Amino acid sequence: VGRHQKIIISYRQIKEENIDVEKIIAVEERAVSSTTPKNFKQASLGPDKHEWIPSMEREYNAHLKNQTWTLVPRPSYLPTGNQKCIELPNGTRVFLIKGLWRYRTKTGEGGKITNYKSRWCADGRKLEFDHSETFAPIARAASIRLVAMLAASYGVRLMTGDVPNAYVKAALPSNVEIYIEQPEGFVEKGKENYVCRLNKALYGLPSAGHLWNDEIVKFLIQTGFKQNTIDPCLFKLDNNGEHMIIALVVDDILAYATTQELYENVISRMRDKFDYKDNGEARWFLGMSI
Repeated sequence: VGRHQKIIISYRQIKEENIDVEKIIAVEERAVSSTTPKNFKQASLGPDKHEWIPSMEREYNAHLKNQTWTLVPRPSYLPTGNQKCIELPNGTRVFLIKGLWRYRTKTGEGGKITNYKSRWCADGRKLEFDHSETFAPIARAASIRLVAMLAASYGVRLMTGDVPNAYVKAALPSNVEIYIEQPEGFVEKGKENYVCRLNKALYGLPSAGHLWNDEIVKFLIQTGFKQNTIDPCLFKLDNNGEHMIIALVVDDILAYATTQELYENVISRMRDKFDYKDNGEARWFLGMSI
């Protein structure tokens, strides 16, 4: 069985040739899973290294462009041994964590791999945060239906979009310092003992979703939106008799505006701030057909 081959077999073949179907399924599952490395060594030395190495380079360069971290000499006050955290005299909490590469493939029609995605993540299992620092709300299903209904009643288009790599666009709080080892395979020559001080959240941090929610809410309110008191992920902007409503589900957005000019104005600001991706008119949103 080839690594990317699809197994097609008939019921008659199964019956006449006494084929062990469970064994075939197991072989196929192993073939599929073998395309996704579990660690950096497998990615950089495996048969698909020509795909995974450029994928990791893109991820690393995206973090540099985003200024996710600052490379600094290793501070003397970092936690050691079994210490999870230390607290400085000014109340700042300091963490030192490991990072790890995560990999996944995206498949298209016929099971063909269309994208090799690498992500440098924080191993946040040793981080201690209160629930209030990790909780991130999402729009209620009733709010999403309401937005769709209002768009239909006004006769305007219901639009969707998302913010790529949303978590790494959120700044860390000023009373926390998080240091992470340099990404495996991308340790800067001559600075092997340096560490990355995070400026922004990183996937894997328990507080990443909460910090991103704070960031997008602050932006919307500064833009003129008012946050709904019942559903904190529902926002309305009034502008000279026209209005725009947004429902927020983590980094996915469902919205409409009563004028195209108002919609374009807001989306332009979001694009400048977060590299917002406008996905056009809504046909499908979070498992719901619209």
